[in-house]
Amino acid sequence: MRYFNERLAADYDLRPRLDEIRAPTLILNGAADFFGPQVSARELVAIPGSRAVVLPDAGHWPFVETPERFRAELEAFLTPDLHAVP
Repeated sequence: MRYFNERLAADYDLRPRLDEIRAPTLILNGAADFFGPQVSARELVAIPGSRAVVLPDAGHWPFVETPERFRAELEAFLTPDLHAVP
């Protein structure tokens, strides 16, 4: 991993350009994800209009570990008018 990060992809960090993304973006992470969900969610919210959700009972595969919650968050994001609170 170090070789990849330092040699092959040293200039591959596109985080400074996140604010150029113009698509609605949902960031769904599991709190127990070993890749560091809080860090990635904190960085990815630089995307304008993005929404970050950290699922407390999930790890790296929240769509498998908490499928109902994952689906509910995804559906609410994709169909906001249907899930609006009156």
